[in-house]
Amino acid sequence: YWSILIGYEGYKTDSTPKDKQTPLPILTDEEKELYDKLKQWRRHKAQAKGFPVYLLATNNQLLQMVQQKVTTKNSLQAIKGFGKQRTAKYGEDIINIVKEHANQIVV
Repeated sequence: YWSILIGYEGYKTDSTPKDKQTPLPILTDEEKELYDKLKQWRRHKAQAKGFPVYLLATNNQLLQMVQQKVTTKNSLQAIKGFGKQRTAKYGEDIINIVKEHANQIVV
């Protein structure tokens, strides 16, 4: 008889998306408010569809939307990860949120 003992060392993988680990850059109060509105929209949309929020948009993508103040589908497609298909699905919602927020600030 031969006995063999095989051991496996476990290692912890970090399943947190990279953009969740990076701190937010300094945002103005208005930008932070818009960022929060976009996150809230993303959470509700993901819950309705039954999948994780990062499949709609990552935190980094939301941040870019806020910083670039996307108001057209072309400007949304300039964000990495937002191609024609994702823009067609979610573009109108995102653009409307950004425009509504801009109108609230002006008024």
